[in-house]
Amino acid sequence: MGFRAFIARTAPAALCLALTASPATGQEPLHLSLNYDGSLFFKVLDVSIEQALGSDDFWASAHIRTSGILAMFRKLDLKAQSQGRLENAVVLPGAFTYLNTDGKKNRHVTAIWTAGDVTTLSQPRYPDMGDPPATREQKLEAADPLTMLTRITVLPPGQTPCQGVDQFYDGKQRYDIEYTLKGPAPAEPRERRLGLTNTLRCNLIYREVAGFKKKPADQRHQGLRRDVTLGLGRLGAGGPWVISFLRADTFLGAAEIDLVNAKLSRDRPS
Repeated sequence: MGFRAFIARTAPAALCLALTASPATGQEPLHLSLNYDGSLFFKVLDVSIEQALGSDDFWASAHIRTSGILAMFRKLDLKAQSQGRLENAVVLPGAFTYLNTDGKKNRHVTAIWTAGDVTTLSQPRYPDMGDPPATREQKLEAADPLTMLTRITVLPPGQTPCQGVDQFYDGKQRYDIEYTLKGPAPAEPRERRLGLTNTLRCNLIYREVAGFKKKPADQRHQGLRRDVTLGLGRLGAGGPWVISFLRADTFLGAAEIDLVNAKLSRDRPS
């Protein structure tokens, strides 16, 4: 699969991390802006994420695009948005949409969660929904990546992130990410400059469940040679949890995505 497949599927999933937890009741307004650089020997990727939360709803967006020399050979320009609600202190998905523009398979997809089903709208239409396709139950038990990101952002005090198995659905593909907490770690110089506290590390394993092309079980890892290492920290003392870095070993070499800029305010953007 290589680095492009790792970016196109694993990076959105991991950067929009599923750390299933509930926010505190009466969530105060919050606006978070994050920027990441991706590298494979040199810079090849730009990632930007915006989140806005109110007392009973949320909105989030992500923009992932190749840059530098990689953009000359492999184009990736993915824009995603998610809107949902906070109900009884639980972050719930509502509508997730993304536009992938790579010059070959340009596609606009929307997934809508209701009480009894998840509906996908795609332009152009998918020729099939995978082998096997995701079932209604598999869709309903999962959430989109940006909803998952919201769950980590408002992780309640006293709860430790990066544990268990989380379930994703992006409108076609249903996959799991399993986390193993490695524990606290000293902050790296970049993390200290960004004001991150309570830094910790964990490993994650990516597994395809449904909605993909049929393939042997030992090929359902997107070309990753071993567990991905994830770094997290709080943005300021007692602030929201954010992903600091994502490091993986691909057949092309070591791939890394690092947080380079972070801004937090307590007002929702207009």
